[in-house]
Amino acid sequence: MVFHFKSGLIVFALAIVIYALPSLGQTSEPTPLPAGQQLPDQQLSGSAQSGSIQGTVVDTTGAVVAGAHVQLIRDDQPQGQEVLSGADGQFSFTNIAAGPFHLTITSVGFATQTSAAVLHPGEIYTAPPIALAVAAANTEVQVTPLRVEVAEDQI
Repeated sequence: MVFHFKSGLIVFALAIVIYALPSLGQTSEPTPLPAGQQLPDQQLSGSAQSGSIQGTVVDTTGAVVAGAHVQLIRDDQPQGQEVLSGADGQFSFTNIAAGPFHLTITSVGFATQTSAAVLHPGEIYTAPPIALAVAAANTEVQVTPLRVEVAEDQI
């Protein structure tokens, strides 16, 4: 009877191996979900779709411009975001939704500079160095003679 018990165990173990092995190499097809739905662990977080924008503000000689006012404007957002360039001239915007954007850079004594680009999902966009030109100075001088001088000339 011991012999039959061992044979039964062997047969049982072989049956498990025979039935289990083919399924180990197979993958099951996922069950499709209704349109627009995802399983919770498959949902993309906002940060996976957002990116960042960074750059450096310089003058026409290549020297960094600290304290430049950098404004990020997006077509789909009525209010822009603003930062100041650091001591090294660098600026950055983080957690920015993908899409087209405009940068407007201003600094005292310099002409305003703008640039436009497109941020792709998850991208870290590095703008080429933004060179600010010295602002043109317009000076108007009005010369008005004193009344005493006019009266003397008339005498």
